[in-house]
Amino acid sequence: MGWWSACILGGDTPYDAHGFIWGKALELSNSDIQYDDLETAFEHDCDLLRQILSESTIRVLFDDILTRGYTKSIYSQVLALMIIESGAALPNDIRQNLLTEISKDDWAEKDGERALYITDLLHRVEHYQDGEKHKIPQTGLFESMFSFKDGAAGQLSNAQHRYESS
Repeated sequence: MGWWSACILGGDTPYDAHGFIWGKALELSNSDIQYDDLETAFEHDCDLLRQILSESTIRVLFDDILTRGYTKSIYSQVLALMIIESGAALPNDIRQNLLTEISKDDWAEKDGERALYITDLLHRVEHYQDGEKHKIPQTGLFESMFSFKDGAAGQLSNAQHRYESS
């Protein structure tokens, strides 16, 4: 399906990253949590995520992200978002590495709207304090679809124009 929003979780690739990070973090934590519990945690409570995102797990995840080729900036963005939204501890060296990888977002170099989301995330990562949970607003697929349906056809043509211009 591609991208429906310029936000951090505004496309298929970041959703794949989100699922990968959840799965790998659960595997590394040796957790016996079932999918229904995971869905509840994702939708309602980040405490579980904070528990399974230990420092060692974050280090393994980031090392894995570095092997992702062209998607490592997106995977880094999603890991940062998950850390910030859960209140997990963020080691300083990983913080610096995340800042480096997040800033390599090619789309942000070409699109002002995407640049705003990336700049916001960079600021949040730079100033993040362990234990503080911050919800980062996202535009979901259905929210985006309904905004087009409700007369925002101009947004669609603007998005298409931005794509064709880049």
